[in-house]
This record gives sequence, C-alpha cells and structure tokens, in this order.
Amino acid sequence: MLPFDYRVRGPRELPLLQRFLEFPDRRAVQEAFKFHLPRFQAMPRPSAQAIQRLLDELAREHPLAATLSPARIADTSFLDELERAEFVKRLYVD
Repeated sequence: MLPFDYRVRGPRELPLLQRFLEFPDRRAVQEAFKFHLPRFQAMPRPSAQAIQRLLDELAREHPLAATLSPARIADTSFLDELERAEFVKRLYVD
C-alpha cells in the first residue's frame, strides 16, 4: 500500500491493517492510523539531508562513499514530472 491509499481509503483499510499487523484491537489500530497519517507525504521524496547522513555513515567503512553527493544517489526527475502533471494532486480529489 502506498501512503495515498491510506489518505484516500481511510477506515476501509483498517481490517487489512489489523490482519497484516496481526493486531486484533481495532481501536488501537485506528489510533495508530490517525497518529501516522499526517506523517505520510503526499509525494514521498528522498531527503537530501537523510541521504547525506547515510553517506557520512557509510564513509566510515567505505571511504568512496564520501565522494558521492545526494544528487548522484537519488534522481527525482520522475517525481518532478509527476508533480508537473499534477498526478498526485488528482489522487486526492474527492
């Protein structure tokens, strides 16, 4: 499931979440759902800062990682095109 599935379908997904999380308490799953929902990005993008932290960590054991930049690791051109086409925006139309 993608984050937009949660936003669009909402409560209809709760039985699936219960099943796959193997958690019988529907109310607890509902609360977890409400807690996590605002944390999902409509258009998930890799964070340059997070990639840099990962590269810094990797460089400790693999010095070549220090020569890479986040831009070389993550190509967001496809996401940029989806955004220009308003693809994700149309997913949220009620």
